[in-house]
Amino acid sequence: MLYCPVYPDQRGPVNTTAQISGRNLAHGHRSKAERVLTAADLIDGRLVLIKPTATQAAKLLDISLPYVFAATKVAWSPERRRAVLAGEVPLYRVADGESLADRFRRASRGERLLAAHELGPELIWDQMIAPIV
Repeated sequence: MLYCPVYPDQRGPVNTTAQISGRNLAHGHRSKAERVLTAADLIDGRLVLIKPTATQAAKLLDISLPYVFAATKVAWSPERRRAVLAGEVPLYRVADGESLADRFRRASRGERLLAAHELGPELIWDQMIAPIV
């Protein structure tokens, strides 16, 4: 009989499923037979992929690599993550880290006047000033 120790902080036996890191999977030197059996083990659940590389995650989810890198800058923040998932702000803008207020502070007097002219006083008042007055 196989002995599976149970530790006080666990509810069941120790997980004995083999694991492979994304880096090992991508850079490990394996023969074709080893690669195909590794694929079979992944599919059947005998082997679990942990910490996939950004390239692997992008390919699995059919997402561009730059978007994956942008998402890694946002994923840790619940507020930013919620804003992106809700469609309130594009991922690339949130990942950039510069808010509209930050950009406004950096703008020159001429840029601010041009923006005010393009947006119009009604939009600036109704959407930026009135809600906080």
